[in-house]
Amino acid sequence: MSTKTIYQSTPEEWDAYVSEYAAFNKNSPFSLSVPLLVKADGARPFSTATGILDNGCGTGKVTSELIDRYAADLPAAARLLASDFSPAMVKFVQELKSEPPQASNPVWRRVEPLVQDAQNLDAIPDSSLSHVLSGMVLFAVSDADKALAEARRTLEPGGVLALTAGMVFPWIDIWTYAQPLRPGDLWELSPAEGWRSVEAVEALVTRAGFREVSVDVTTMPMKMAPPMLRGFLRNFIKSKNPAAVTVFAGFSEEEFEKALDLIVEGAVKDYGRGEEVVLDGKVAVVSALK
Repeated sequence: MSTKTIYQSTPEEWDAYVSEYAAFNKNSPFSLSVPLLVKADGARPFSTATGILDNGCGTGKVTSELIDRYAADLPAAARLLASDFSPAMVKFVQELKSEPPQASNPVWRRVEPLVQDAQNLDAIPDSSLSHVLSGMVLFAVSDADKALAEARRTLEPGGVLALTAGMVFPWIDIWTYAQPLRPGDLWELSPAEGWRSVEAVEALVTRAGFREVSVDVTTMPMKMAPPMLRGFLRNFIKSKNPAAVTVFAGFSEEEFEKALDLIVEGAVKDYGRGEEVVLDGKVAVVSALK
């Protein structure tokens, strides 16, 4: 049996997704960067920053929100780093710096994009940062313990790690209704067990040596009529999103349509509320100190 674990993808897969991912972030009704930044600033104000890393920066959503909301608080001497294991994502952020209005923003000019795997931040010295921010990344790496250890290594004493992590994604979980089309595969669609509850997240981060671990849960409500859900799924599953590619690569057009039928039918049955399908996701918002 072939096991398909969707949250462990390669830099090349994310390279291929960069344009669609940028559009997704721009158009998404959810802003997980804001609660992440509020959590980080509450644990240690950005006004005391010596160095800030956007760890797994993608197309720069967290960095953009940081500068938009906290530019006036950021000390002039604080380094601003944005790293990702996808060279295309890092290139996107580098090019973003030179576009208006970022190009004329002196804080944006301080941003240093670099290619780094969250599990091996070897370009960043020990105890050199006050804040490590990681938006929807660490729950998806192959070795969360190693990634957390690397974040802690780069932080100075009293430095803060702030992260968001997926706990429940029902709009992905419902893909399992199409599993009968691939009986020889095992689809692992849920985040790893260490991220599925507040208690599990607290234990995972505490085990990495952090203290004053605080975990909030924010919801990502999604309500759609079945035809709209089908359209959403069609666009998501047919995109170059690494999770979708992992599961649905090799599906013929006929199989793909059948998969949509099965997913929507199962979602209506199990998540239907009147005329809508209600799929409420949950995300952990975490802060912790070194």
